[in-house]
Amino acid sequence: MAKIKYNRNIHELEANAEKWWPKALEKQVAEVSVIPNLVATQEQFISILKISGKSPTQIFNVLEASQLSANLFLKHLVVLADYGGEMIKRLGREFADVFPVDPKTKLHFMQYIMAGKTYRYEFQRLPVIRAGEY
Repeated sequence: MAKIKYNRNIHELEANAEKWWPKALEKQVAEVSVIPNLVATQEQFISILKISGKSPTQIFNVLEASQLSANLFLKHLVVLADYGGEMIKRLGREFADVFPVDPKTKLHFMQYIMAGKTYRYEFQRLPVIRAGEY
């Protein structure tokens, strides 16, 4: 049995690496694209935003009642905000640096302003990171 060398130098990587997705994989990914789902649920997404009221946290109740999956809702928000997948990954890695921790609750939070009023949101889920758990 041939032994696989995992620690390669740049020249070995260049000689053995796949630089582009193989055509079969491109086709497979295209078949499971999220775009058709986004198009099919666009009106539902817009309706959720419209009926969420003046309180920014009301959107959670509307989203739950709508039965649109949270993942698909997030994908709509990502498209709307033009916030790419790499940025989301980076935010996940740097979450503790971006969102401060409340010393009393030990939960990360964010503060934001909507219609001139300041709001605060404490993260309860995803990612559930409490101070000292890094």
